Amino acid sequence: QQAREVMLPSNGFVLMDEKAATASTDFVRAVEMDMDLQWTQSKEAESWRSKLRFLRPPSGDVMEELRAMKEKALKENADLRVSQDARDSKRREAQLASLGEKSHVGLLP
Repeated sequence: QQAREVMLPSNGFVLMDEKAATASTDFVRAVEMDMDLQWTQSKEAESWRSKLRFLRPPSGDVMEELRAMKEKALKENADLRVSQDARDSKRREAQLASLGEKSHVGLLP
């Protein structure tokens, strides 16, 4: 999965012929096999399993504080997007106004 995302982000696309598609698939398969081998040989999986036995979720108060922080961050991001959209709209309107008869230029953001 990681190799696939490095080669092609989820929101992207690549035009390839059949030979390139085969090479891409082979590359992803080779990277995944190598990562599995490294994970097994390095004993990291064993280390993670031992750590997971001792992990516990945060207490109720801490979890509520984390949820509140998340909600605050989401609201701030939404507010920033609205503010940015308003600035972009004003900029486009000013640009259109300055073009006069050529006002059809720049209608798309």
